[in-house]
Amino acid sequence: MYPDGDRWRAYLIIDGKRVTRSASDEKGANRKLQELIKLRDSGVEVGTGKMKLSDWLDRWLDILTEAGKKAKTIEGHRECCRLYINPYLGDRKIEAIRASHLDDWRKQLRTKKLSDSTIQGAHRRLRAALNVAVKRRMIVRNPVDQVEAPTVGKRRVKALDTTQVGQLLDTFATERHRLYPLFVLACTTGMRQAEMIGLRVGALTLAGESPQLIVREQLQRITDRETGKKVFHRQTPKGEDDESHERTIPLSPAVVTILKAQLARLQLERRTRGDLTPIGDDDLVFTTERGTPINDDNLRRTLNRALKRARLTHVTFHSLRHSAGSVMLAEGAQLVDVSAVLGHGNPLITARIYAHAFDAGKRSAVNSASNALLRKGA
Repeated sequence: MYPDGDRWRAYLIIDGKRVTRSASDEKGANRKLQELIKLRDSGVEVGTGKMKLSDWLDRWLDILTEAGKKAKTIEGHRECCRLYINPYLGDRKIEAIRASHLDDWRKQLRTKKLSDSTIQGAHRRLRAALNVAVKRRMIVRNPVDQVEAPTVGKRRVKALDTTQVGQLLDTFATERHRLYPLFVLACTTGMRQAEMIGLRVGALTLAGESPQLIVREQLQRITDRETGKKVFHRQTPKGEDDESHERTIPLSPAVVTILKAQLARLQLERRTRGDLTPIGDDDLVFTTERGTPINDDNLRRTLNRALKRARLTHVTFHSLRHSAGSVMLAEGAQLVDVSAVLGHGNPLITARIYAHAFDAGKRSAVNSASNALLRKGA
């Protein structure tokens, strides 16, 4: 430490570089020197923490892209950062973010009347981004760890029961709707929307004693960063551990018949368009009449119209996945088998999501025990 005019300066050599701080008096300079010592001992690369949060979030998303994370997931992260993080914290240096700033940020989000899940999602993404900054020795600790994580009340899974699923499929069948086979497969296998849209002919085995399909791809519609337009992106399905996962789903004889008719219809539509080439393994099983991939927004509108005509409560396409899982369990399927069909990494995930499906079974178990024991007592 040394005086410099009307101020005091403190410096420390860190990683071969002279890092200087200034203060108005000797006591302040000594405090700054102690901070530099802590900085050196923590192993942080001095100066890297001066990056603005908005710039770091962009870099974080690039890191995720380079690591092969899902394009749709990264798009969700980017939109959340744009709407709920950058407008409030984006101009702050990452090394200067404090718990008080995060408290104010959460208060501002609540004034926007955002849902608890939206606020929790923003909190989770900011924490993940700054965790990477800690690993890269840009900051000593993650300030998000110093505040309480927002909680979200447990939401009951919204699903149709067996009768309601039947009513929905009857509506499509009665209208001879061209997407009837898609909804049959969704309601009987619980495949995800992007898996349905991206299902290709080569994934189907419809002949033989063990007909099946292999879920090996998703077709996601994401925003192109250069053009701003929505484009289709092929990706492999991934599980909770973010590793690529394929899964095999057996097909019932009734579903096989429906899928064979679907392939015949695709070939007929292709000929109607003047294309005489046969359907190949890389062709999509479900397309528009023009042979193009199905737009997820159009799929949602198709479902909404069918629900209205069937006089059923509104559910999302993802709810059909929950409906399929609930129906399987209600019909006596084993938990581990349902988990494998749905592609959950662990049957415990299935048990947590579909806890409501066990209500009838639990009541039956208690009634059986009560009847047996109390009958003896009588």
